[in-house]
Amino acid sequence: MSPWRITRLQGEGAKGLVTCIDLENPGVQTSAGEPLFDANGSETPYLRHKLALLAELLDGEQKTRAFADRLAALDLLQGIQLELKSPNQPPRKISGLYSIDENKLRSLDTSTLAELHGAGYLHAMFAMLSSLGHLQILARRAAAAAIPAGA
Repeated sequence: MSPWRITRLQGEGAKGLVTCIDLENPGVQTSAGEPLFDANGSETPYLRHKLALLAELLDGEQKTRAFADRLAALDLLQGIQLELKSPNQPPRKISGLYSIDENKLRSLDTSTLAELHGAGYLHAMFAMLSSLGHLQILARRAAAAAIPAGA
Protein backbone atom coordinates (compact mmCIF):
# COMPACT_ATOMS: atom_id res chain seq x y z
CA MET A 1 0.00 0.00 0.00
CA SER A 2 1.25 3.45 -0.85
CA PRO A 3 2.41 5.70 1.98
CA TRP A 4 0.79 8.67 0.19
CA ARG A 5 -2.76 9.97 0.50
CA ILE A 6 -4.17 13.17 -0.91
CA THR A 7 -7.49 14.86 -0.29
CA ARG A 8 -9.16 18.19 -0.84
CA LEU A 9 -9.55 20.51 2.10
CA GLN A 10 -13.10 20.41 3.47
CA GLY A 11 -15.16 23.21 4.94
CA GLU A 12 -16.32 26.67 4.13
CA GLY A 13 -13.80 28.64 2.09
CA ALA A 14 -11.34 25.74 2.09
CA LYS A 15 -9.23 25.47 -1.04
CA GLY A 16 -6.32 23.27 -1.95
CA LEU A 17 -5.08 19.82 -1.26
CA VAL A 18 -3.72 18.12 1.82
CA THR A 19 -1.13 15.39 1.48
CA CYS A 20 -0.75 12.80 4.20
CA ILE A 21 2.26 10.54 4.55
CA ASP A 22 2.00 7.37 6.60
CA LEU A 23 5.20 7.47 8.64
CA GLU A 24 4.59 3.87 9.78
CA ASN A 25 4.71 2.58 6.20
CA PRO A 26 7.88 0.53 5.56
CA GLY A 27 8.50 2.59 2.43
CA VAL A 28 9.04 5.70 4.56
CA GLN A 29 12.47 5.65 6.17
CA THR A 30 15.52 7.75 6.89
CA SER A 31 18.26 5.31 5.88
CA ALA A 32 17.57 4.96 2.13
CA GLY A 33 15.53 6.40 -0.70
CA GLU A 34 14.74 9.96 -1.67
CA PRO A 35 14.47 12.72 0.93
CA LEU A 36 11.12 14.51 1.08
CA PHE A 37 12.41 17.64 2.76
CA ASP A 38 15.73 19.43 2.52
CA ALA A 39 17.90 20.63 5.42
CA ASN A 40 15.75 23.81 5.69
CA GLY A 41 12.52 21.79 5.95
CA SER A 42 11.39 22.76 2.45
CA GLU A 43 9.91 20.29 -0.02
CA THR A 44 12.45 18.59 -2.26
CA PRO A 45 11.92 18.40 -6.04
CA TYR A 46 11.13 14.70 -5.53
CA LEU A 47 8.31 15.50 -3.10
CA ARG A 48 6.97 18.28 -5.33
CA HIS A 49 6.91 15.83 -8.26
CA LYS A 50 5.02 13.21 -6.20
CA LEU A 51 2.54 15.83 -4.99
CA ALA A 52 1.93 16.96 -8.57
CA LEU A 53 1.26 13.35 -9.60
CA LEU A 54 -1.17 12.85 -6.74
CA ALA A 55 -3.00 16.08 -7.58
CA GLU A 56 -3.26 14.94 -11.21
CA LEU A 57 -4.71 11.60 -10.10
CA LEU A 58 -7.26 13.33 -7.91
CA ASP A 59 -8.26 15.63 -10.75
CA GLY A 60 -8.62 12.64 -13.08
CA GLU A 61 -10.77 10.84 -10.53
CA GLN A 62 -13.11 13.82 -10.30
CA LYS A 63 -13.36 14.08 -14.09
CA THR A 64 -14.08 10.37 -14.35
CA ARG A 65 -16.78 10.64 -11.70
CA ALA A 66 -18.42 13.54 -13.57
CA PHE A 67 -18.25 11.54 -16.81
CA ALA A 68 -19.82 8.44 -15.24
CA ASP A 69 -22.47 10.51 -13.44
CA ARG A 70 -23.51 12.18 -16.70
CA LEU A 71 -23.72 8.85 -18.55
CA ALA A 72 -25.74 7.36 -15.69
CA ALA A 73 -28.11 10.36 -15.74
CA LEU A 74 -28.67 9.73 -19.45
CA ASP A 75 -29.13 5.98 -18.76
CA LEU A 76 -26.32 5.18 -21.19
CA LEU A 77 -24.42 2.74 -18.99
CA GLN A 78 -25.08 -0.97 -19.22
CA GLY A 79 -23.52 -3.69 -17.15
CA ILE A 80 -21.49 -6.27 -19.03
CA GLN A 81 -20.00 -9.58 -18.00
CA LEU A 82 -16.91 -11.11 -19.52
CA GLU A 83 -16.41 -14.85 -19.74
CA LEU A 84 -12.84 -15.94 -20.24
CA LYS A 85 -12.31 -19.45 -21.56
CA SER A 86 -9.01 -21.29 -21.58
CA PRO A 87 -8.29 -24.86 -22.56
CA ASN A 88 -8.33 -27.27 -19.61
CA GLN A 89 -9.62 -24.56 -17.29
CA PRO A 90 -13.13 -23.71 -16.13
CA PRO A 91 -14.50 -20.48 -17.62
CA ARG A 92 -13.92 -17.37 -15.51
CA LYS A 93 -16.61 -14.73 -15.32
CA ILE A 94 -15.79 -11.11 -14.62
CA SER A 95 -18.68 -8.88 -13.63
CA GLY A 96 -19.01 -5.32 -12.35
CA LEU A 97 -17.94 -3.84 -15.68
CA TYR A 98 -19.83 -1.26 -17.68
CA SER A 99 -20.07 -0.19 -21.28
CA ILE A 100 -22.12 2.22 -23.34
CA ASP A 101 -25.61 1.21 -24.46
CA GLU A 102 -25.08 1.83 -28.16
CA ASN A 103 -28.79 1.83 -29.02
CA LYS A 104 -29.53 4.51 -26.42
CA LEU A 105 -26.54 6.52 -27.62
CA ARG A 106 -27.91 6.43 -31.18
CA SER A 107 -31.29 7.68 -29.96
CA LEU A 108 -29.95 10.83 -28.24
CA ASP A 109 -31.09 14.18 -29.58
CA THR A 110 -28.61 16.50 -31.28
CA SER A 111 -28.38 18.96 -28.38
CA THR A 112 -27.43 16.18 -25.95
CA LEU A 113 -24.88 14.83 -28.43
CA ALA A 114 -23.45 18.33 -28.80
CA GLU A 115 -23.23 18.67 -25.02
CA LEU A 116 -21.42 15.31 -24.72
CA HIS A 117 -19.06 16.28 -27.53
CA GLY A 118 -18.37 19.68 -25.96
CA ALA A 119 -17.50 18.05 -22.64
CA GLY A 120 -15.13 15.64 -24.39
CA TYR A 121 -17.30 12.68 -23.43
CA LEU A 122 -18.39 11.54 -26.88
CA HIS A 123 -14.87 10.59 -27.95
CA ALA A 124 -14.36 8.60 -24.74
CA MET A 125 -17.70 6.85 -25.25
CA PHE A 126 -16.78 5.71 -28.76
CA ALA A 127 -13.37 4.58 -27.48
CA MET A 128 -15.16 2.46 -24.87
CA LEU A 129 -17.35 0.89 -27.54
CA SER A 130 -14.44 0.13 -29.86
CA SER A 131 -12.40 -1.39 -27.03
CA LEU A 132 -14.96 -4.19 -26.64
CA GLY A 133 -13.77 -5.69 -29.93
CA HIS A 134 -10.21 -5.69 -28.64
CA LEU A 135 -11.26 -7.74 -25.63
CA GLN A 136 -12.20 -10.63 -27.90
CA ILE A 137 -8.86 -10.42 -29.70
CA LEU A 138 -7.00 -10.45 -26.38
CA ALA A 139 -9.06 -13.39 -25.12
CA ARG A 140 -8.26 -15.41 -28.27
CA ARG A 141 -4.56 -14.61 -27.92
CA ALA A 142 -4.58 -15.63 -24.26
CA ALA A 143 -6.31 -18.90 -25.10
CA ALA A 144 -3.84 -19.61 -27.89
CA ALA A 145 -0.90 -18.89 -25.58
CA ALA A 146 -2.28 -21.34 -23.02
CA ILE A 147 -2.10 -24.24 -25.51
CA PRO A 148 1.25 -26.07 -25.17
CA ALA A 149 3.45 -26.09 -28.29
CA GLY A 150 2.93 -29.20 -30.41
CA ALA A 151 -0.51 -29.92 -28.94
